[in-house]
Amino acid sequence: MKCPVCGGEMKKGTLRGEGRLAPKWLYSGDKAGLFGSGHIIKNFRRTGTVYETDGFLCERCGKAVIDLRL
Repeated sequence: MKCPVCGGEMKKGTLRGEGRLAPKWLYSGDKAGLFGSGHIIKNFRRTGTVYETDGFLCERCGKAVIDLRL
């Protein structure tokens, strides 16, 4: 996959998070709270307390592309 920012080649990888709660996406301007705020990312896979989803990373400019299903 070509990077939409710099045109470099992107490598497939996985974004992971650990914790008891599912990762959430906060839009700019949203207020972060301890439990209820944010949008749950539905396409994260769960194994125990680890959450992960696949994406692509450009090593040239450091940008990542992931599919988020809120």
